[in-house]
Amino acid sequence: MPLWDGTGAKPSGIREILARGHYRMVTFAVILAATSLTLTGAILLRVFNQNNLTLSVRTVSYAVEPAMFFGDADEVRSAIGSVSTATRARRIEVIDSAGRLIAVWQPGAGAETDLEHALNQVIWPSPVEAPIAGPDRTLGTVRAYGSVSQAFRYSVWGFAIGLACLAITIVATRVLARRLHEEVVAPLEHIAEVARAVSRDRQFGRRLSVSGIAEIDRFTQDFNSLLGELQGWQQTMLIENRALAHQAEHDPLTGLGNRAAFEREYELAIAAAGPANRTLGLFVLDLDAFKDVNDQLGHDVGDAVLVEAARRLSASVRAPDRAFRLGGDEFALLMLSTLPDCGAAMVIERIRRAFEPPMVLPQGEEIGVAASIGVACYPYEAAESQSLRVLADQRMYDDKRKRKTAD
Repeated sequence: MPLWDGTGAKPSGIREILARGHYRMVTFAVILAATSLTLTGAILLRVFNQNNLTLSVRTVSYAVEPAMFFGDADEVRSAIGSVSTATRARRIEVIDSAGRLIAVWQPGAGAETDLEHALNQVIWPSPVEAPIAGPDRTLGTVRAYGSVSQAFRYSVWGFAIGLACLAITIVATRVLARRLHEEVVAPLEHIAEVARAVSRDRQFGRRLSVSGIAEIDRFTQDFNSLLGELQGWQQTMLIENRALAHQAEHDPLTGLGNRAAFEREYELAIAAAGPANRTLGLFVLDLDAFKDVNDQLGHDVGDAVLVEAARRLSASVRAPDRAFRLGGDEFALLMLSTLPDCGAAMVIERIRRAFEPPMVLPQGEEIGVAASIGVACYPYEAAESQSLRVLADQRMYDDKRKRKTAD
């Protein structure tokens, strides 16, 4: 029964299954690694920026302390600009002790986008502050607001690198899948091909070849052993079947075709003669006085006479023609010919000459045995198989009566 009947989804091959599995595992691994690295990098960058902001506000507080002490706002703004170029902040504010905004610094990269603003509110919900300490009092506060722009750029680059790694990995996976097909799938396909040959065509002589893969080679060894046993059983069955077929269609005593073989060959010869514009001669023979041989000399001598008669009869016919023992001392010949009379006279003469020499018995004695012969020719003398047999039998009995009268 086929594994797929044409309905539903067609079963996938091992190569496709392995390739899909590799793609899924590799994609998952790359995405997981990229996500982990991106998150880890973002966290580390957040900590780094936090430390950078803390250092920046302290540096700014030291830089603006003199200007704040003297209340010089312009000098405060100048001091902020000189020390804030290396900061990661998006905004730095200087506020005096009364809470008034004295100076503001922002990088010149332009306004932040809505996405950056939303991320800034999530990642940096509150600013980093440092006091501006005077000789005897606190002069104000420096506030720095963190920026996600660098982390955002880092994430974009990380995502791009992850995609590039995924693309490279997919290409490498295709190469590995092709190699896997050559190393694993090809031996499995060879196993399937040999199994089909054994199952469909009974080619038990086929064998699996070594693949170099330990698990498959162990299966190969067991499968080849099984094929060897099946081949032995097949050969034994063929021999037994040939022997049974031979026994079913051959006379065990003389080795000639038996009545069953005659019936089959007779109908085939009738069917073949007409289309080929040939004639078929049916010769029926009966040994004369064979009952007396059995009664007077015994059945062993009778069997020896039958064997010798079969040998002489077979020697009298051509290779394509065939002799049969129908039972007892009755024999038959089927002979295809191109002659209208089937060459009956010539064949009968050849048979009689074959039976002229006396037969030598197992004890060394000699005995003369003759045969009565009747022949009918298809299709000139009879157009049907049954009428042809009746005519041949009648002529054989006529010949037997004539020979008895002559004796």
